[in-house]
Amino acid sequence: MIDEKKLEERLVALEAAKSWSPRVVSRLETLLRSGADETLYRINPLRFAADKSIADAEAVDLFLHACVAGLFDMDWLLICPTCSDVVESFRSLRTLHSHFHCTLCQTDYEAALDDFIAVTFTVSPAVRGIRFHTPDSLSAWDYAFVYRWSPGGVLPDGVPWSEVCRSLTKVMERVAPGSAADFEIDAAAGAILGIHMDSDAEFLFPVEGEAVVGTRRIPITLDAGKCIPDAGVIAPGKVVFELDT
Repeated sequence: MIDEKKLEERLVALEAAKSWSPRVVSRLETLLRSGADETLYRINPLRFAADKSIADAEAVDLFLHACVAGLFDMDWLLICPTCSDVVESFRSLRTLHSHFHCTLCQTDYEAALDDFIAVTFTVSPAVRGIRFHTPDSLSAWDYAFVYRWSPGGVLPDGVPWSEVCRSLTKVMERVAPGSAADFEIDAAAGAILGIHMDSDAEFLFPVEGEAVVGTRRIPITLDAGKCIPDAGVIAPGKVVFELDT
C-alpha cells in the first residue's frame, strides 16, 4: 500500500524545504507509515500539532510544504453548521458559491469563509493508498460517518455530532439503484427517521401508542430523490421497511 520510492523521495524534498525543529519530519513519516486509514484522511494540522507537541505555525508549514512535495492533497471543505456534513469538497476555492444546501439535514445556508470552511490534508494516493480514496467501495458506515461527516462538528459538551448520530442509527446499508432491501427495526416510542445520504429523500414515522405483537411491513419507494410515503404513524413493535429503488 506504500510506494517506498515515492515516499522516500518526497520526504527528502520536505526535509530540504526549510529548517525544521528536531523530529518534526520523522513524526510525520511515522504517521504516513503506520497511521490508520482514518488518521490519514482529512487531517487537521492543528490537531496533529497538539497530538505531537509541535507548534501550530510549524505544523501548518509542515503540511503546506508536504503538499508541495506531493505527500498530501489539500482540500477545502464546505461544512454544514447544523449537522457537520461535508456538503462539498474543493481542491481550490475557485468553484465556491455563496449558497449551499445540505442534503443530510435539508437546510439551506449562505456560506461564510470564516465559519463554514475547513482546510484538511489527505495522504496522496501516489504515496499510500487508503480506502477513503475510493468512496464507492466504502461500507455504508464508513461512507456516512467518516467520509461524509466532519469530526470537527461537536455539541456543547464536546461530543462529536457524528458520534451522536452513529449511536442513534439502528441500521444502514448500501442499496444499488434498481434493487430492493429490507430494514428491520424494533420500534420504540419516539420516531424513526430514514435518510438517503446523497439526496433529499427521507421519511419520518412517529412511534406512539400501545405496542403491537407481530411484524408489520411498510413498503417505501425511493424515486427521483423522494421517499413515497415520506411520513406515517406506527405503534411500538417490530417493523420492516421494504425499500424499493
